[in-house]
Amino acid sequence: MFDDSLDKKSSELEKNNMNNIKNNNDLIENDEINIEEKKKHKNEKEKLKQNQIEIEQNSNYNIQNSQIEKFKVPPNLKKTFIMTMILAGLGIILIILGFINAIADATPGGGIMFWILGGIVIIPGGYYSYQFYKAKKATDEYVRQDILDNIPEL
Repeated sequence: MFDDSLDKKSSELEKNNMNNIKNNNDLIENDEINIEEKKKHKNEKEKLKQNQIEIEQNSNYNIQNSQIEKFKVPPNLKKTFIMTMILAGLGIILIILGFINAIADATPGGGIMFWILGGIVIIPGGYYSYQFYKAKKATDEYVRQDILDNIPEL
């Protein structure tokens, strides 16, 4: 009688063990499927991110190209633009001549007159050149118009 109860318990234990093994195998298979699904999902997310980055780069490139093509100096500011470039160029030339004069004379104040004149000329020329550059690089039409409105006409 004692042996029969042991046999029954051992058979029950074996059945429980078999069930546990089956459940574990099912879990392992489910885990493998879940891992594969997670990998696929992760790959899809990475592809979407790469596509989004490419789209943003292309749109930025298109915006930059369209802005470069769209911007033209307004007709009422053409004289101002030309004078701005002349003043900036003349200021740079005068400052360079001041250095050449100072080096050639080898005196401590040899090029001071050229530096003063160059500084007086380059300040407005450089400022308005920068304003035109900012207007060219502006991506918003309202910002561009605001910058151009602050440049005086000649």
